[in-house]
Amino acid sequence: MSVASVSRFDALLEWASELSDGSWSQWREACLELDVEPTLAMQDLAALGHVEIDWTADRFSCPPPTAAFLYRSSGSVLLTGARPRGLLERLDSLAREHEELDFFVHEPIFQQRGPKTVLIEIELDDTDELCEALTLEYVFDPASRIAERLGVAALERVAHREAWPPRDEIPRRLFDPHTLRFRPTGNGDAHGLWWYDGYRREEAWIRDHAQWWQVPTREYAPYLAYADTTFLYYSPERQQLNVPELVPLPPLQARAATLASGRLPRRAAEAHRNAMLYENISPELAERISTSLNTPLGRFT
Repeated sequence: MSVASVSRFDALLEWASELSDGSWSQWREACLELDVEPTLAMQDLAALGHVEIDWTADRFSCPPPTAAFLYRSSGSVLLTGARPRGLLERLDSLAREHEELDFFVHEPIFQQRGPKTVLIEIELDDTDELCEALTLEYVFDPASRIAERLGVAALERVAHREAWPPRDEIPRRLFDPHTLRFRPTGNGDAHGLWWYDGYRREEAWIRDHAQWWQVPTREYAPYLAYADTTFLYYSPERQQLNVPELVPLPPLQARAATLASGRLPRRAAEAHRNAMLYENISPELAERISTSLNTPLGRFT
């Protein structure tokens, strides 16, 4: 296993792991130093299970280093959670020096937008010994565990009813679910999903009949605003979930889908949808994700 090549995201993960927890301003400064976009990096590392973020408190933390068993992965566990300095070297040394512990570390897989994926092929009976030797937590099938606990999204659960929308002079855009694009408009009375300029990022507002709802976790907003629109498509043959780039999964759904393979989604070939593909998604997991978002699940081949 080679650990010589370190990407910007590997360096960011090691820095965050050594710090353990910190503020958003510290994270932003570290990302700018590494030439990484802070918000996207936070979302992607959170989906991979490497960090947790509290947007309300503007703080992040790293879970302990964890071995996560993945279904349909040839009996492999994923190294997730914190990845402090020296952990990969200790894993490499353990593989070479302890022949009685039978496991194989695959060559780390490069990711364009995240740290390398580290998969360890090992018998389940030997996992406890590996975790003890490296001081790792152990989680069995994290994708299913997360998906089983997802509630069904509804405006009353994930949004706040507001008497008035933001002021008219604030720049805003209206989302078109048919073209999957935002369009500027001067008419703030139209029903649907509105994006208003905010302090750190744009805010999601939904006009539903005579009511306005502000959606703090804005990834829920398209699914709530257009409940009859099919955004998600699934291929049982390929075990892939196709998600439009402009209608991303909310954080917990994204983590469940990402931890099914340990890889961030890749761009789909269907360029007109500007979609991302999650791999190694079982039919049960796809259905649970769509049910949790109260959205239809289409099929593609």
